[in-house]
Amino acid sequence: MNITLSVTTTGDAGSATGSAELGFPVRGVVDAVKVDYHADAPATTDILVSESTGLAQEILDLDDTKTDGTYYPRHSLHDTDGTENATLSMYWIDGKLKVEVEGCDALDDAVVVTVSVIETSGMH
Repeated sequence: MNITLSVTTTGDAGSATGSAELGFPVRGVVDAVKVDYHADAPATTDILVSESTGLAQEILDLDDTKTDGTYYPRHSLHDTDGTENATLSMYWIDGKLKVEVEGCDALDDAVVVTVSVIETSGMH
């Protein structure tokens, strides 16, 4: 399933902000995140893609860029003693997705984010 969130920003040039949140929770793993910036977005634009409910994980955090791209975010796993190891895993989500934008200009559809989620069912 692909989920697209468009963020319109308001405020002063270089410091405009905005956010968009999905109206329902999603259960599955995040495979990829595609980010498309408005042609007039400044290079100071920051975005944060996160899960606003559930575990409230930060999935992708991009600072000071306006370059379109597709990202495959992964996180480190931990040993039983809590030590981070080198193994990477996809993000399991069970909540609402949210995109926050800062450091932008006031623009309609300043950032459009498409999150590719591999849906699962029956897992608790």
